[in-house]
Parts: sequence; structure tokens; C-alpha cells
Amino acid sequence: MNTPLPYRHLSDLSERQLLQVIVDKLCCVAGKYILDIYGGAAAAYSLRSLSKDTTDVVRVRRSVDNAEADFTASDITDGTLLSWVGGQNLLPNSEQFDLWSKFDTAVVANQATSPDATLTADLIYPTVTGNDKRIRQSLSIASGTTYTSSVFLKANGLSWVRFYPAPFTAPAWFDVANGVIGTVSSGTTASIEDYGNGWYRCSVTRTATTTGTGQFYVNLVDGNNLGTVTANGTDGILFWGAQVVEGSEAKPYVKTEANPSGIGYVTTWYDQVGSNDATQGTAARQPKIVDAGVLVTNNSKPAINFVDSSGTGVGQSLIAPNYYSASTTDVWAFSIYKLNLSGYYPYIFSGLNTDRGFIALHNSTSRELRTATVRTGGLSVYNGNAVPLSQTILRTDKANRSTISTWKDGVISINEQADRNEDFVMPTSTIIGGIISSAAITNDTNLSELIFYTSDQSSNRTGIETNINNHYNIYP
Repeated sequence: MNTPLPYRHLSDLSERQLLQVIVDKLCCVAGKYILDIYGGAAAAYSLRSLSKDTTDVVRVRRSVDNAEADFTASDITDGTLLSWVGGQNLLPNSEQFDLWSKFDTAVVANQATSPDATLTADLIYPTVTGNDKRIRQSLSIASGTTYTSSVFLKANGLSWVRFYPAPFTAPAWFDVANGVIGTVSSGTTASIEDYGNGWYRCSVTRTATTTGTGQFYVNLVDGNNLGTVTANGTDGILFWGAQVVEGSEAKPYVKTEANPSGIGYVTTWYDQVGSNDATQGTAARQPKIVDAGVLVTNNSKPAINFVDSSGTGVGQSLIAPNYYSASTTDVWAFSIYKLNLSGYYPYIFSGLNTDRGFIALHNSTSRELRTATVRTGGLSVYNGNAVPLSQTILRTDKANRSTISTWKDGVISINEQADRNEDFVMPTSTIIGGIISSAAITNDTNLSELIFYTSDQSSNRTGIETNINNHYNIYP
């Protein structure tokens, strides 16, 4: 029986609406929308549209102000999400200079009108006459990456600063009373931009040669090529809006507080077949879809990054209501992901606790594919082939009372006889992308798609895998 159309006659549609109907139908025939071809999924999470009826696929919280918004698959790929999350700023506490490290300097907050016309500019002055009177903020840097460090400055008794790029080497000098660049060290480039009312944005650019902690340094000095300054208890420089970005030029300024900006945290991953939305209400456990202004990807397709680098077992994850039922005997799962870190037991999904349900994970540092089921008689664990780091794979898992099977990129990796005498112990919830337990676990995984069925998909497996692979281009 055909599904009724949401209109009485095709003649009721505009030309644009009619074209969309034709496109939708052709996409279904061509197999674009996997859930319209292979129906009956119990839950489905993806950053692409899995059905012609899909609307929003994810809800995101942005780091700059904790605002939340919903996004469609096209919003994620056409730049709408990145624009909403905001520009990159790798520097924490970009306007709270009183939280920076201070070396014989004092910070007096909110002493002048800043370039954005708010009373948020801080006065920084030396408390002792001498060399190397400065403020400093730390950030993470990577070798071979070019960084541009910038800050808005205004003379307030003192005129000159010595400004080090984020890798903390080879400074440049600036006269912020007259908008003049002084000496610039070899390998560093410098620029200055007049913002009016005595404000200048000073920028220095340099490529990092080491990976680790970088330093954003600004010294108060008495003149060009000097490292010393005279203190009188009042004269200093007004500071506002510090920023570090990747690249060879400063970008539009974005404020940060405790965390760098340009981070989009996933609060909800919408179930595209029902109401089993995967959510995370604890901010510290929310995974990322945008990291420092860059979209997380697998094979150039959007992904969500789940991390537990602490080893405490309480990492980033999304929790979905139970889509199993008491009568479930078959569970199938199709997932797209890659491992970024060689750690301990990275979980793709499992029951809310490690003592329940059907679990897909990897085996410790060997990274072997691992599938487990938990039954009333105990845990059954099966291992398959190892997976290299940073390799996106299509994983298919099947579990029932007869067999445990796992395919990697369409090729069987695990095929074991299961205990016929025990039913699954069904979890009350499913955790995606990580695990919550008392065990020490390190996990860093990019997950793009996860589709569950609670019925036998043996006859559909190849077709489902082909549809997924056509989108993510994982294997020939």
C-alpha cells in the first residue's frame, strides 16, 4: 500500500515543489536515503540525511556563550554551523588579563572603553623597574603549524611593547602611541592596524617548531629593541581582545573565557527514525563537532569526536534511551568511525554499564575489533582483526543467540558461535562513543554514523554497506 502524499494532487504544487518531489523519489530509487530503502531501523544517528523526511540531525552548544541550536545535514556542510559556532581563538581568557600569569605587573580590570565600545579594557602597568615585566598566557601548539597572535593595545603613559608570537620566540616591538612597528626578529612577521580612538591591533606571526605548550607573551618596555621598563605605579598600556589563530594573518576577533573559542559541543544527536535521541546534559562530557573553528571529519565527511583522555572512564559520550525490547533476539549495528588514539578499550557503543547488552569496542592497545554480548550467564567476548589508527572504517556488528559476527569494510572479521542457552540481558540505555565505568579507559574516536536494527538484516547487509560506503568512500 502506497504512503499517502501530503497533498491532494500534483497539480496543487508549485514548479519548485513538484521538482523537489521528483528529486526525492529519484533519490529513493537511486538509494541515496538508506532508511527509505532499508526500513525498520530501531534507531539511527548520522550527520547526513538518512531519509528524505530528515530535518535536524544534531543540536550543538557553542563555547563562546553556551547558546544551543539545531542543524540539518546541509547546515553542517555548507558553512552555516561553522559560522554560528564562531571563529577560531586558541587562547583562553582572551579579555580576562587578571587571570593571566603576571611578572612584576599589575592588572586593573575595566578601566577604559574597548574597541567594541564596552567598558572592558584592562590597564596593565609594571610594578617594578627592570627587565622582562610582562603578562603571559599558555596554549597548546603543534610543530609545523603557523600561528598568528594578536592583541588590541592603547598607550596609557607607556607607549612600547615587546610582543612574542605564540611559540614564544623571536619578538617584534610596537609603538602603540603612534601606530609604528619597530624591530621585527628574523622569521617573524608583524602588522599593526588602526582601530581609532588610540587603539591598535598588533599581530605577530611565526611557525612553531615544537609540539606542546606555547606562550603568549607581551612585555612592557621603554622603547624599541629594549627589554626594560621604568615603573611609577600608574603608567602602563591598555589591553583588550587577545587572540591566537592558525594561519598567517589575524582573523575577526572572538572572545574566549576558560576554553578556546570555535568549539561546537554536541548536546543531542537526533534519532532519524524515532524518538531515541542521544543526549548529554553534562557539559564536560559533551563531544565535539567543531574543534577550534574546524569541522571534525572522517574521510572529509562530518563526524563527532568522543574523547576520554583522563583514563578515569568518565569521558565524552551521548546516551540514548533503550531501543531494545524484552523480545529482541537479533541486534545489528552499522557504524562509521576512526580511532585517533592508541589507548585502552575505545567503545563505539554499549549498554549504559559494562555489564549489560551488546557491546562494540576495540581490544586495548592492539586495537583489534572486539564484539561482546552480556547474558544472564556472563560476558562473551570475541576478537577480530586489528585496525590502524586514523583509518576510517565501516563496521557491521551482528549478535543473536546463535552467532556473533563483525565485518570490517564488508569483509568478515569475527564469526563465532554464541551460547544458545542464554538470552541477551537488555540494557535500559545505550551509550554512544565512549563508556561510563570504573575501569580505566582512554578513548579518542570520530564517529559519523550509527544505525541499529533489532531484526535480522542478513539479506540486506551488503546493500546497506554499499549505500554507506558510496557516501563515505571507504573501500573499493
